Amino acid sequence: MRGTLLILMLLLSITITAQSASIDIIQKGISGAISSDINLEDLDGADDNENIFFGTQLGVYIFDSEGGLINFIQTGTTVTNTIGIPDINGNGYDEIVFTTTNAYFPNVLCHDSYTGEKLWDFSSVTEVFDLSMLWTMKQVTAFGLIKNPIGDKIYLTAGYNIYCLDSSTGKKISSYEGTDNMWDIILVDDDLIVGDQNGYLYRFDGSLSLVWKKKISKS
Repeated sequence: MRGTLLILMLLLSITITAQSASIDIIQKGISGAISSDINLEDLDGADDNENIFFGTQLGVYIFDSEGGLINFIQTGTTVTNTIGIPDINGNGYDEIVFTTTNAYFPNVLCHDSYTGEKLWDFSSVTEVFDLSMLWTMKQVTAFGLIKNPIGDKIYLTAGYNIYCLDSSTGKKISSYEGTDNMWDIILVDDDLIVGDQNGYLYRFDGSLSLVWKKKISKS
């Protein structure tokens, strides 16, 4: 009887300890290392109040110009790129598009910057060679993410591909497949300049038609 009572008291103390410890993991401020560029854009239409937003290992943080937290969009995986696009759901706030390192669920996502609601997602899936499965379709990491000047198109480099997406729906408008990983991407006079892993530099127009391709370094 005494042994049973001791066991019950021990179990009770463990339960209380576990319940109390859960309070200690609540974190204030930014959680996880900053993993994307830090952006400064007007997301709420107020000319005198720009917003700061960026990705971390756990999600996307959005602040006002005074450093007050507006929203945190949890992802569970590292955020690699973030951009703002024009309001698409009519609530007066611009949206946030970001890429993550998630390999199993869509890794390009659009969320409302104010409510945090997910508006669309896109998977950068391509055919890859896997030693265990040979040629198979697999989601690959997104390297670069930019938008055109008016924000109605998004350009994404992922694996061997460049994608042009409709920013209001996340649907693919066009794509281009290279011969190696496509990396950095910038916008120049409505055209795109992209570098790949083989040392080639590409120029595309806004519809991803190839303008030129030049070898600039040895692979």
